[in-house]
Amino acid sequence: MNFIVTMIAPSKGGAGDYLEEVRNQFEDFLLLSPVNPKFSNELVNTVFIVFQRLILKFILLLTLPFIKLDKVIVYHPQTLGYWFSSNLIKNASSIYYFVLDSSIFCIKSYNHRNNIVCTHCINKISPFADCNFFPRNNSIKRFKRHREIISLELHKIEFIVQTDGYKNIVKSVFGQNASCRLLKMKFPSIKHNNFQSFEKKYDFVFHGNNVDAKGSSYALKLAESFSHNNFFFPFHVDSKKKNIVSKPLSWDKGLKQVISKSKISLCPSIWSAPVEGAIIKTMLLKVPVAIHVNEYSASNTLFPKDSFIPLTGVLVEDLNTLKNYLNNDDKLFNVSVKAFEWVNDYIDG
Repeated sequence: MNFIVTMIAPSKGGAGDYLEEVRNQFEDFLLLSPVNPKFSNELVNTVFIVFQRLILKFILLLTLPFIKLDKVIVYHPQTLGYWFSSNLIKNASSIYYFVLDSSIFCIKSYNHRNNIVCTHCINKISPFADCNFFPRNNSIKRFKRHREIISLELHKIEFIVQTDGYKNIVKSVFGQNASCRLLKMKFPSIKHNNFQSFEKKYDFVFHGNNVDAKGSSYALKLAESFSHNNFFFPFHVDSKKKNIVSKPLSWDKGLKQVISKSKISLCPSIWSAPVEGAIIKTMLLKVPVAIHVNEYSASNTLFPKDSFIPLTGVLVEDLNTLKNYLNNDDKLFNVSVKAFEWVNDYIDG
């Protein structure tokens, strides 16, 4: 039998959203994953997910040493665990390895350090002392062994990537013989569920989680430097600046409306980000999006240069860039139109 094995539950947003698409595209694969809980209490939901993961891992622990698998999709290995991922690769006749982030070479999953993109471990795993596993703790020994096993079993692995940038990363890590397939995320759940607002309440909105890799700390620096312009953050921000408004919101619970009423959406991820849902969603709302440009990210390998506001990560430069766009309605309009045209072509293509 063919299996999709992951500890991510199919859900709206991020890796869970993409998993829904993967399941639809690989219909002959049986999904082994937690189910998405729908209790009203978030703590209960979290406990339920953890319990399901423990049960699934226990089943895998008992069966993996004794079964031979046919085709297996390895999805989000850092959550599945590198021991389990490695044994799936060894026991299967064919592997589809989904590359959703930089976890094939970076223990942090998001390759950033000191507010810049970091590719230190592409050729050799030697993390800095201040680097920690994310999103959950793992063993550096198992992480290294996992990479060794991928290299040993490379002949039966096809890496599934979203951009040419990540194809280049895979080949930099595992060599030019590594087999890669581009499989873009189409976001069917959000394409026909958006609207445009001509009423603008905020100058800037940060669209992302409160994670440094997503640029949350950098966005706060921008907000504190723009004292005459208002900013909205969809999570609690510890700041006394009067121009900063913060309130915990999710896409389906108010954030979409806030973004549609903002002049510029900030998505300044400082890692080698592939296609981020936050950017696609913003483009579909016809709201100009500001993105940090770096070598391997989609901003450099996929998005047209005139479809977003480019950020460098240098505060003074980015302040000037954002001011120039904010004070020019024509530039904002042109960027939003180009982005909207491109994103619809991308999703439909």
